[in-house]
Amino acid sequence: MKRPHPWRARFTRWIYLTSLPIPYPLRTFALDVLVGDTLIESSLDLPDARLMLDPADSLQVNMILDGYWDRKLSNWLAFFAPHSPVCADVGAHVGYFSHVMARYAPQQAVIHAFEPNPRTFAQLEANAKLNRLNLQANQYAVSDRVGTVEMQFPHRMLFGSGRMGKAYHAVQTQTLPSIDLDSYCDQKQIAQIDLLKMDIEGAEVYAFAGMKAGIAQGRYGVLLVEMHNHYVPQAELQNAVYAPLLAAGYHIYHVETDRLRPVTQISAGLDYHCCAISPAVWQQLGSPTGEIWLNTAEKLPFAVGVE
Repeated sequence: MKRPHPWRARFTRWIYLTSLPIPYPLRTFALDVLVGDTLIESSLDLPDARLMLDPADSLQVNMILDGYWDRKLSNWLAFFAPHSPVCADVGAHVGYFSHVMARYAPQQAVIHAFEPNPRTFAQLEANAKLNRLNLQANQYAVSDRVGTVEMQFPHRMLFGSGRMGKAYHAVQTQTLPSIDLDSYCDQKQIAQIDLLKMDIEGAEVYAFAGMKAGIAQGRYGVLLVEMHNHYVPQAELQNAVYAPLLAAGYHIYHVETDRLRPVTQISAGLDYHCCAISPAVWQQLGSPTGEIWLNTAEKLPFAVGVE
């Protein structure tokens, strides 16, 4: 698809990627003055998808100019979604992956989306309404408890990448409500989350601590998790994420563009994307003993094998 190239989005991409020695405060000042806060309604390379996007955010610029974000993860969400009447998008940002799950899940599927950042949460709500998604938007940081957490956010360029702990070029700190997923499921009387995507910038160690009971019960069917070992030491991630999954009999896979490859040695290192499948769902898939391949006959948003 040939895409329009709004100059504001092109300028943000340039100022984010340029190797010129422009100080960060000057870059953000240029974005404030030249790009501003006006959102752009953009079409995506997904079925019936339009999102309100911020041309001053370097991640959203990719969606504006390219029409997609992370085709590999999009394909795997689309692969598992048809059998997932209850989905969760943890770290939902502006709703891109919520949209993927909603478009490929059963017609009456519900998406439970979690986004603590007030700015991107407002976009998430607007995009759910724009696309008429059956989505429950929750302005929570998913953590290990019901309460509050302190988060830091950059002012510009990557403002959607706030995290518990120091963010890149963080200029604002906010205390925001938090919830653990086990408590959320109990409150909402959710027996099973069939498909869960998580991208929370290193806070997965806290989120998994708040999922222990549900993992032990197999409450979470398929999990696709971004592992931020550049924020959290590998040993801590292994203990927090892999250990409870393995103890509950989950099958863990490396996520590749065309296949899920079984993890045979946990200590060998952590991939950026991890997939975990509960024993019950694994049996429904036919108890595969080796790799799980993307079915090219399935309706997927992107060609198999692309990043």
